Order: sequence, then structure tokens, then C-alpha cells
Amino acid sequence: MKLKNGVEVLKIFNSLGARNNIYPTVIYDKKNIVLVDTGYPGHYQIIKEQLDNIKLSINDVSKIILTHQDWDHMGSLVSILENKAEAQQIEVLAHEADKPYIEGSKTPLKFTDEFVKKLRKMVGEYSMSKQQELNHILDNFYVKVDKALKDGEVIDICGGIEVIHVPGHTPGNICLYLKKHKILLAGDALNITNGQLYGPDAIYTHDMEQAVNSLSKLTNYQIKTVVCYHGGVYDNNVNKRLEEIITGELNELATKKALR
Repeated sequence: MKLKNGVEVLKIFNSLGARNNIYPTVIYDKKNIVLVDTGYPGHYQIIKEQLDNIKLSINDVSKIILTHQDWDHMGSLVSILENKAEAQQIEVLAHEADKPYIEGSKTPLKFTDEFVKKLRKMVGEYSMSKQQELNHILDNFYVKVDKALKDGEVIDICGGIEVIHVPGHTPGNICLYLKKHKILLAGDALNITNGQLYGPDAIYTHDMEQAVNSLSKLTNYQIKTVVCYHGGVYDNNVNKRLEEIITGELNELATKKALR
């Protein structure tokens, strides 16, 4: 889905685990192609094909930005790096607080023993060739982060990509603001359900109170369009809806505290 010249949203159906669509984003100009998040394990070929469909090549991707450490965002990263052309250099970027989880010096928050066991069992339901591919990814899951990002940092390509640190979902969770287009790539900081924009999903959020408080940063930006990794695109008076979300979530948190 083309949002603006140089901004395309991919739509990938996930059959591994939760059966729903995810929405990685591609940002590009004449010199750079940036992929934001890489889908679940096994999505390499789908990403390649979708890039081909918009006349871009996965072999020309110059940077991959991870919004955070979760497996559905970095799942096909190792495949992209392993399949890159020999002369191709891909720079991996992520926030400094999630860097150790992505590199494997710390265990990712959701990679509990129980979760990995469940995942391996799920993989066993696929064909033998697919099992081999997925198990290889899980055995070689961690990658080096070439550049650790900081809050407020602007990546000076594609019209400027500003990093907004919104911890809570994970310690290094980020959104990306494309000032040129007034587009927010929200990752998992926001979600869309049945066409409506909502806050972070409490079930999958490490620190819900921190995640909700982090949303106040987003009100400092003029946002015309939000891309949520889970849910897609929302463009109905975004800043007003953000205020409603923050107020509602804070009231809910206060009520829960009062009942303890």
C-alpha cells in the first residue's frame, strides 16, 4: 500500500501463531531503502516478493530498523542478512535499550522456555523443508545491532526519520516519525482493531503504566497518518484520538490502582 512517494506499507498474513496480518513499512529515496521490522520467521520470501511488486529489490535494502526486540518484528532478519548479495551492506538499527536482547546477551522478554517450547511444537506441524528453515532461524536468531539509536535522534535520509523512544512494551520500544509526510510508524505502541486506533495491548506489554505514559510524547508531533504493525493504517484525526487514548488508559490504570 503506497502512502506517499517513498513510503510503502507491506501487508503480510502470518500463519505462524496468531493468524492475522502484520504491516512492516518500507521507506526509500533515490539512494536508500529502509525496511522497518522484518515479520515473523519464514517471511523472507514474502517480503522479497512484495518489494519486487513495488519495483524495489531486497538486495538494495541499505538499513533495517527494528522498532523493538519481539520475535514478530525481527523474525526474518537473520534470513535477510544471510541471503544478501555479497557486496551488499545492510545496517541494522535499534534502540540502545533493546540492543542486548536483539544481540542475545540478554534473553528477549517474551522468549521464555515455555514460549520457545510451544514455538518448536508449532514448527513441527509444517513440511520438512519449512521445519528446517524455521528451526535454522530459531537456532540463529540473534543478530548484531550496527547502530544503537537514542531518543530524538534523526536519521538523515528519506526526508528525515526521527526516533521516538516510547518504553513500556519493551525497554527499547520506539516509534518513527516521518516529518516530511507527517506519518508515524507506531510499531506496537499503538494498535488498530476494527478500524479504530487504540493504545498498547496490555497482554503483550512488559510495563503497561510506562507504555501509556510514553504515549504523551507522541502528542508533540503533528500526525496525519499512523501505521500500526498490528492493524495497518489510521488517518482519522490522529492527534485528537491520541488524547482520548491517553486519558482513557490513564483513568483505567488509576481505577485499577484504587481497587488494589
